[in-house]
Amino acid sequence: MPTAMSNLAREIFAHFDNVAVGFGTFDDYSKWASSPGTPFELVHQVSTDETSVLAAAADLSTMSYGGDARGSAYEALFQVATGAGFDEDCDGTLDAKDVAPFHSKSSDAFGGAAAGT
Repeated sequence: MPTAMSNLAREIFAHFDNVAVGFGTFDDYSKWASSPGTPFELVHQVSTDETSVLAAAADLSTMSYGGDARGSAYEALFQVATGAGFDEDCDGTLDAKDVAPFHSKSSDAFGGAAAGT
C-alpha cells in the first residue's frame, strides 16, 4: 500500500525533469518519550534514482506519536544541516537507537568509527 511519502515522491518525479528527492523522519528522543524513535533519521539520501527513492518511501511506516517538544526539532535541524549522526546513549558506538552519520569523519557523533549512510 502506498504511503503519503511514496505518493508525493511519485508526483515529484512525474512532474519535474532532472529532479532529486530525499527524506527523513522526525520523532522524539526515546529516553524522554513513550516513542521508540529518534529525533531525526535519514531514510533516503537525496537521489535521482526514482526506483530506490520510491522503494524506501513505500517501506516508510505510518507516522505516530506527536506532540514532541522543541528539543527534538533542534536535533533534527542539526542532523539535516551537519549529517553528524546521533548517539542516543552517548556510548560512542552505533547501536539500534542511534542515527548513523551521513559521512564518517572524526567530527561525527562516533568519532569517525561508524560507517556513513
